[in-house]
Amino acid sequence: MKIKFFISYFLNQTLVFSLIPGVEVNCQSSNCQTACPSAVGFTWMQSTNNANLCIIQDCTNYSANSQTQTGISDLFCQSCLIQTNNSQYSNQNGSLCVNTPSSCTANPISGVGWTDATCQLCSKNLYANIAGTSCVQIIQSCSVNSNLSDAICLGCYGLSQQYVNQSGTKCVNTPSSCTANPISGNGWTDTTCQLCSKSLYANIAGTTCLQINQSCSINSNLTDAICFACYGSSLQYSNQSGTQCVSTPSSCTANPISGTGWTDTTCQLCSNSLYANIAQNTCVQITQSCSINLNLKDNICLACYGTQRKYTNRSGTQCVNTPSSCTSNPIQGVGWTDATCQLCSNNLYANITGTTCVQISQSCSLNSNLTDSICLACYGSSQQYANQSGNLCVNTPSSCTANPILGTGWTDTTCQLCSSVLFANGSGTTCLQISQSCSSNSNFIDALCFACYGLQKQFASSDQTKCVNSTISCFSNSGWTDSNCAICSPQTPFANSSATYCVNSTVSCSIQSGWTDQNCNICNPNLPFANSGGTGCVSSSQSCGSTSGWSDGDCQICYGSNLYFASGDNSSCVQSGISCSSFSGWADSSCAACFPGTKIHATTDKTNCVASIVSCSATSGWTDSDCSLCSLQSPFAAADKKSCVASSQSCNSSSDWSDSDCSLCTPSNPYASSDGTKCVASSISCHSISGWTNKNCLLCNPNSPYATGDGTTCVNSTISCDSTSGWTDSNCNLCYPSQPYASGNGNKCVASSQSCNSTSFWTNSDCALCNPSKPFASGDLNSCVSATQSCDSTSGWNDINCSQCNPQQPFATVDGSYCVNSTQTCTAISNWTDSDCSICNPQNPFANSNRTGCVDPIVKCLNRDTTKATQIWTDNDCAVCYQTGYRAKLDGSACVNCAATQGMTNYDCGLCNGTDDGDSQYVNSKGACVPINCSQTNGWVDQDCEICNPDTPYASSDSISCFGVTNSLIISFQFIILFSLLI
Repeated sequence: MKIKFFISYFLNQTLVFSLIPGVEVNCQSSNCQTACPSAVGFTWMQSTNNANLCIIQDCTNYSANSQTQTGISDLFCQSCLIQTNNSQYSNQNGSLCVNTPSSCTANPISGVGWTDATCQLCSKNLYANIAGTSCVQIIQSCSVNSNLSDAICLGCYGLSQQYVNQSGTKCVNTPSSCTANPISGNGWTDTTCQLCSKSLYANIAGTTCLQINQSCSINSNLTDAICFACYGSSLQYSNQSGTQCVSTPSSCTANPISGTGWTDTTCQLCSNSLYANIAQNTCVQITQSCSINLNLKDNICLACYGTQRKYTNRSGTQCVNTPSSCTSNPIQGVGWTDATCQLCSNNLYANITGTTCVQISQSCSLNSNLTDSICLACYGSSQQYANQSGNLCVNTPSSCTANPILGTGWTDTTCQLCSSVLFANGSGTTCLQISQSCSSNSNFIDALCFACYGLQKQFASSDQTKCVNSTISCFSNSGWTDSNCAICSPQTPFANSSATYCVNSTVSCSIQSGWTDQNCNICNPNLPFANSGGTGCVSSSQSCGSTSGWSDGDCQICYGSNLYFASGDNSSCVQSGISCSSFSGWADSSCAACFPGTKIHATTDKTNCVASIVSCSATSGWTDSDCSLCSLQSPFAAADKKSCVASSQSCNSSSDWSDSDCSLCTPSNPYASSDGTKCVASSISCHSISGWTNKNCLLCNPNSPYATGDGTTCVNSTISCDSTSGWTDSNCNLCYPSQPYASGNGNKCVASSQSCNSTSFWTNSDCALCNPSKPFASGDLNSCVSATQSCDSTSGWNDINCSQCNPQQPFATVDGSYCVNSTQTCTAISNWTDSDCSICNPQNPFANSNRTGCVDPIVKCLNRDTTKATQIWTDNDCAVCYQTGYRAKLDGSACVNCAATQGMTNYDCGLCNGTDDGDSQYVNSKGACVPINCSQTNGWVDQDCEICNPDTPYASSDSISCFGVTNSLIISFQFIILFSLLI
């Protein structure tokens, strides 16, 4: 009995202490049972403290996980705040209390701070509008920019952006719906149409949007489709230039234009170059109206009349029906008659074959007054010439009426087609009015020959039997040649020497050799002797075969040269070149010829012959004595003994040399050395002030063996001034005064402003000169560096250049505008701090929370003070500082990693996943989010235990707790305890 009493007492006390009454709310009446909204399973009662207020008698049975609660209201939730975890509003189906900015049951829902998450606490089909001031019943979140509809846009934006664009990606402010087909309304503009779609433009009336490729306000590139879309049927066609919409019978751009009722006026709406044809069924591109009968052309006639009258007459005043064009030159075709030709022009007639019209003075059917032009026009080349009487067209080589007649192929027969009194010349190139045919073989005279053969055979032979091609008349008394003599009279075949007649000498009087005194006397009695070589006849005073009595005159006549002179004893002629009695013009050969074995050499001035050992024109072996014999003006032998020179001293001297003496004595060493002791082979005078080379310096002045860089003097540098290595400042100063310093590698001299060994005051220009591989001065100007840009640059920086130019600031900013002393490179992907961000990237001065980069200056990620309103976390801040998947806590104190699988709380899970049934809004024992309330005190099943507490996966038999052993073990253990109590 005692045990039963104890158990009964214990249960009663538990019931008393488990009641949880609600707090006071105002139901607007003291009759709480009827005034307060009924909640199934709960009882309203008057407050014991205030009879005008009501409370829920017991909130204990309220469960945030219940699937069966009904009748839950805002007043219920506000009374049971403790049990509902301060969720003071009811969801829309009255099954749960939820934590929302304001009541879910207001219509419309209002307030501020609504989000999709809080709206869906009210109902799964609700989303927050863009302003966060209400929840709207639409099919998707207002934050989604796809699959939008007018209903969604109206719900999300209200009247400000109540219509969706045609791609369903944006809500826009337009006069009416973008998705209507067709779009209608008033006040449409290109701007509002393109809010609907980039491919839409407003029509001219602003009553709709059209899918065309340009605005209706643009007057270029117009098409019929654009015009019809923009203007409708009032101006539905584009002109041909695409610059204006016009009202025409049909399209201007059709090719060809068709329709009816076209006029010049409507055609020119299409294009200023168009006119209506005569039938008014098209527009044609011609230069004038079809109503004008001036300046007509074939293309105008064809365009205006078609094939009926497609050609213009030649005056351009009428369109006519002819076999072909009147304006072609020549007119062509078949079937031409005088009548059709005169449609083209009154002065035209058809040719004999009817294939063309020709401009002649009479019809081709007349046989009088014919001319070559008429014959050619009427018959063509078959009978193109008129005979000389003008009554017949004939086929002759050329015109019968020419004077003279010309051409080729003339015969006596064709000539007599022209006239019966004409004969052809010998070559058939003309017709002649002569007394006999050119083919005769007697009675020729020079005039007849000239007429028949012209210059080719213009003279009659001596016996008048033929015409010959001599160059003179066979009856001439001058101008004869052997050929003319042989042509005119074979019995006397040679012309005499004076060409006045023909002779019967044994050889031609114009031979160049083999002359005898006999032939000379026949051919030319005035030159009766053959010269010594038999090559001609001469007028010497004796035969050229004589052995005495010679004079200079006879020698030169007989030998035909003024180099032949009579020898000293007049016994022969010698080829001395000058007379042996001359006082000038002597040569060695002349001397040897005139004075053999004695004075055989001519002096240099050729005034005498001398007995020198060598010829006065010798090129070697000269001595001073021979030089003095041969030339008083050049009395010394050159050093190489090849000539005599007019030097001031002997070429064997060893002092007092001058450039002039050197150039005379030793042309290969033309300059006196600087000390005058010898001649040297320098290329310039040793006293020059320019043009110096090392070789010349060494020759002229061995003590200063090198030429300066500009070649103006010689210097005693230790290396050549054209060296490419080994330079020192001292050598540079000697060799290149304008480039006084040796480069850094000693390979050249440079015009730097200081020595290339300097350790301060460097400039970019000096670095580029001294050290081309390090062309820029360092930031402190103490050295040169191999950076790729100047160390005073304001852009283009990278870490390598910064470390070289400014070792104390070794890293380039993100935009490369300068170097900074950040603790790591500005291209790093980890370990960022706010300090480094503000240094490297002032535009984004804060490090993100993972320290992998820098973020926008309005968001500070590290060391935020959330007690300050400006540093409270928002979802946007979390997304910027962390990554996708983070959300801000509602109090703004931190960001929650919604993708975390441990360390979460119920609050975190509800924030991240929502609090509707089935959402993973609870945290399990491992810190992960699960859809089961792991803090529930009853209703446990094995599945829930395993989800909430993997280490205790089994529900107790009374479903109030989870264990790591099965129910059978628990029952056995309870039985043992009970049995012990009973005992």
